Amino acid sequence: MRSLQILSFTIASLLFPLARAVTYSSYAASSAMIRGQGNGLSSGLPIVSYEHGEFQWALRLLYEHTGNVSYYNYIKAGVDQVVASDGSVGGGYNMSEYQLDPLRVGPSFIYLYDKTGEEKYKKAADIFRSQFFTHPRTAEGQFWHKLIYPNQGWLDGTYMGDIFYAAYTAAFEPTNQTAWNDILLQFTLMYDNTLQTPASTGSNSTYTGLLYHGYDYSHEQDWASPDRGHSPEIWDRALGWYMMALVDVIPMFPSSNPARTTLTTILDTLATRLVTAAIDDSTSGV
Repeated sequence: MRSLQILSFTIASLLFPLARAVTYSSYAASSAMIRGQGNGLSSGLPIVSYEHGEFQWALRLLYEHTGNVSYYNYIKAGVDQVVASDGSVGGGYNMSEYQLDPLRVGPSFIYLYDKTGEEKYKKAADIFRSQFFTHPRTAEGQFWHKLIYPNQGWLDGTYMGDIFYAAYTAAFEPTNQTAWNDILLQFTLMYDNTLQTPASTGSNSTYTGLLYHGYDYSHEQDWASPDRGHSPEIWDRALGWYMMALVDVIPMFPSSNPARTTLTTILDTLATRLVTAAIDDSTSGV
């Protein structure tokens, strides 16, 4: 009897943190939904927005944990604001602007196609995927963050564009090694060009080995460093974009793809350095 009580207590102890986390997540989701956030609209008009795509991603995970269909319905209603019955994408999306930010909504298209089988969602995903064929790149192959920011790669872009790129490839082109190699390239170029080194650390900065916010491959911006054109600041939020992109993308790669090891090593390295910097935040500023 005592053994059963101990076992019951142990199981309850393990489950309580998860239940509490789901409860807090549900509170946060309900609060945002009541305010109409992430619903595919802005001031009453349809909009393709990375904020909405990110919230839909969170609702998707929460739906999978709780089974609360209201989260799924909210995702679908939001996407249906910007995807027409013929699969065209509205909400202000303009491919010719070549922005990575709008593509954050793309995983919701793939998700709804998987759930419903409705072709309009696949067509919308195809439109977003086609942007990569002509999206401007640096000479090394890094996607520009936006057309209006020539030759600039930002950490944010890996989260906005490459999660969709990987999700699309995993869903529809799992044997497309060219695409997988390109996705890996986006992460490694960003890492190599923004990594803080002892040599790049200014006299008023502390070396952390983390990533600068972005870089200008052309070195034309006033803020571009002489060596790799990186920006002068390490921004926690941007670092979070990059690291969470790795968290989401790594499992999408085929299990046999060596890129998994490469990207996991980068993630582990950054996580270790981030913890070190946070502990020593009195000098690092992180």
